[in-house]
This record gives sequence, C-alpha cells and structure tokens, in this order.
Amino acid sequence: MIMQSADNVANSEIDEGVRKFNNILRAAKSRWGEFYYDFSNKIARGVLTTKSKETYIGELSFNDVKDHIFLTVRIAARNAFAPARTEAFQRFSNNRIGLSQITLDREDQIVNVRAATAVSQAATRHAVESIFADTFDLLEDEDLLGLLA
Repeated sequence: MIMQSADNVANSEIDEGVRKFNNILRAAKSRWGEFYYDFSNKIARGVLTTKSKETYIGELSFNDVKDHIFLTVRIAARNAFAPARTEAFQRFSNNRIGLSQITLDREDQIVNVRAATAVSQAATRHAVESIFADTFDLLEDEDLLGLLA
C-alpha cells in the first residue's frame, strides 16, 4: 500500500490512472479534509463537514478503466429501523434525483450514501464539484436527517 501526499507524486513515475486520480484529488482538495491516500488502489479518505457542522468520513475512489469517480459516505443509524421507518426510508430513496443514491443495510444499521459520475480530462473539476455538491445536499437534507434520528 502506497501512502503519500497528492502533491508529492512524481508524474514520470506513475501510470495514467494515478495521474488522473491525482488531478481528481487536487480538484477535491477544497471540499474536504483529506487524511489518507492510496494511489495504487486510487482511494482517498477524508472528513466531510456540512454547513450545519456535521462531520462524516467520506471515501473518494476512481475507476480508471471506466473513468468514473465515486464518493461514498457510511452513516450509522442511531435507532433501529422498524418496518414503517424502513418504508419511509425507501420512499425517500426512490424519490431522490441526483448523482447520489442511498441504500440501507438493515442488519448493520448503516446508511450508505454513494455518488458516482463519469470524469473526463477536460471536465475533472466540474465532475468533482458536482459529486461533492450532490453528496453535501443529500447529507444536509432535513428529511434524511429526520429518518436517521
């Protein structure tokens, strides 16, 4: 496992996928507090802080074969999901429009928020901004916060 700063990667020593991932990380730098990079697997973890000062651990990954980026946030539900609450959660999830999707792991009481988008060389910054903006909108959604309480 290779752990290093995004700014310290020498372009001559890395493959094209790592070079693209490095560009993605630079574009994401202002949106989160990074604390871990794994360039060999093209994964980074960091802290996301919403406008309401809630913090989450996010994982940003890059599939260089398909040129897709993914932002995943796992949220532990505070209370068990009763059938009526699960149904309300599913209605909320089905009505969601955007880059993010929400899934519920009822056994572990974990809500997974995952956003994905394609990224091109010319529009890397736009793709990264879009994926973070959509994820933050969802994490700040009053209906979702009510379901998680």
